[in-house]
Amino acid sequence: MPAKKNPNLSQGSPVDQNTGGHASATPGERLGKRIGSNTDQPRPRPKFLHKREVQDQERKESREKDNGTLPLRKGEESPQSHHLSRSEHRQAFESTLDAVVGIDTQGRILFLNKGAEDLFQYSTAELLGHSVEILIPVRFRKSLVEQRRRDSANPWGCFTQSGTEYYARRKNATEFLADVISDLLETERGPIILTTIRDLAKEKQMDDQIRQAQKMEALGRLAEGVAHDFNNLLSVMLGYTELALNNPGNRGPIRKSLEEIQKAGAAAASLTRQLLLLGRKDIQDPKIVNLNEVLNEMEGIVSQLLGDDIELVVGMDPHLGTVKADPTQIQQVILNLAANARDAMPHGGKLMIETANMDFDSARNASLSNLPAGRYVKLKVKDTGRGIDEYMRSHIFEPFFTTKKEGTGLGLATVYGIIKQSGGEIVVDSAPKQGTTFAIYLPRLDETNRIHHFPGVETDPVGGSETILVVEDRDSLRELVCKYLKGCGYKVLEARNGIKALRKVRRYSGPIHLLLTDVVMPVISGPELAARVKARFPETKVLFMSGCSLDTTQRHGLLNGGIKVLKKPFPLAVLAQNVSEALQGHSISGGVGAGSTEA
Repeated sequence: MPAKKNPNLSQGSPVDQNTGGHASATPGERLGKRIGSNTDQPRPRPKFLHKREVQDQERKESREKDNGTLPLRKGEESPQSHHLSRSEHRQAFESTLDAVVGIDTQGRILFLNKGAEDLFQYSTAELLGHSVEILIPVRFRKSLVEQRRRDSANPWGCFTQSGTEYYARRKNATEFLADVISDLLETERGPIILTTIRDLAKEKQMDDQIRQAQKMEALGRLAEGVAHDFNNLLSVMLGYTELALNNPGNRGPIRKSLEEIQKAGAAAASLTRQLLLLGRKDIQDPKIVNLNEVLNEMEGIVSQLLGDDIELVVGMDPHLGTVKADPTQIQQVILNLAANARDAMPHGGKLMIETANMDFDSARNASLSNLPAGRYVKLKVKDTGRGIDEYMRSHIFEPFFTTKKEGTGLGLATVYGIIKQSGGEIVVDSAPKQGTTFAIYLPRLDETNRIHHFPGVETDPVGGSETILVVEDRDSLRELVCKYLKGCGYKVLEARNGIKALRKVRRYSGPIHLLLTDVVMPVISGPELAARVKARFPETKVLFMSGCSLDTTQRHGLLNGGIKVLKKPFPLAVLAQNVSEALQGHSISGGVGAGSTEA
């Protein structure tokens, strides 16, 4: 197959990586060096067997050489006639994922494996006996013929340049860059070139995915390092702002200033959560969700986001299966994709959102190669905007990559992190002036019971008269929480750490109805404190507060069923509602912006 062009070589001269890229040696000289020299280390044949199979095969070869049934390399003597293939090799030959093609000295295809059928999209019957030129792009065939004619002494030499990059051609005429490793086998029927071909585009895609995962992991670790302290600070800032806004005396310019502070704090909280999502470090609240219901709930919000000049068309499969995902995060995915589509259609257009059931077997589109075979729910978001080119498409999910003047580059990266953390896959298809389509695939459950609905958050504070022990090591946040809960009518005990909390418990004569505690604290952690308090008061309910990442929550054993965690920063109204629900033994609310989860 023809080599990838190199500006330092004449046209038609393949790059020989074994000679450091020099074209001075002819293919025949290189071939002679490979099979005729006793001083050079011979290149081993490609191995397609596992270690134990190789050991078994070597024992078989030792016996079969005496029987004349093993194909030999040049220089080996055969006592009897021998065959090219055996049943022992056939299974390994067919099972290797790489494409393997056998060629004679005239360039005719003698055999191929299933990997070659899959790569080139030909059947074995369509290739046997044909010239190998059928697998080479038309524009390279003439130079290949001339090269073989020039080197008449070794006409097959151009096929034995191992470790060379060539352009190859599939049945549908598409081309791809391939890594070719060839090995010359000397048989009684003459020399046969055993060639292994690997699609470099697929390898590059895998390398890109690994690099992307490493970037996400690094960002996740960065966010994890600052999330706890940053979320504590935001909780104080947003909490006192909310209290000030609830004061009827704060009107006019003062109220407007408070509202701007609240918006900035909410944006900062969203940024922290997005960074955690990028590295898949955010705590999820997975529930059984029907995406049709999510779209019904959000259709009005999405329409307002798009504006009057963009038409929204929603198509929903009435028999859609369910998925297990965090409903709040799925809403964020839809909003982010809708906002991205709006920015791609500055002069108006159409946005189509569709749902459907999808079943995948092992043979499917290469873009979904990372998705295991099974049943999925597909969410498709398609716009009629300006579209993007291949370069932008390959970087579109990278953090901080943006083409917008005021963009953060986190919107689509956050979408990617959410879908990946939910066990799904997202694929983008776009071209300039052709619009953009995002296809999301989530594992399908087909469960109709226990479907999550979207409760709202009570606007009026929920109060009570029970006793609550609040434990938080950050003084400003503890004071805020205690002040607010006292205003709701509760009797509040407070402590800045686990040791002081245990002293309060021993000295307090009445019942403690609820322990509201931070997760990460010095000396005694929140979960350890909860265990000790419940040992004295078994009926005490527990509600955890956490501004930490998923990894930290896992280390403290808070992902078991029924354990309630309120994610910082949280609105005070959400705090009151979740305290009330925890006292009543109900699940924590999962409304939009609630920032809470039941692990």
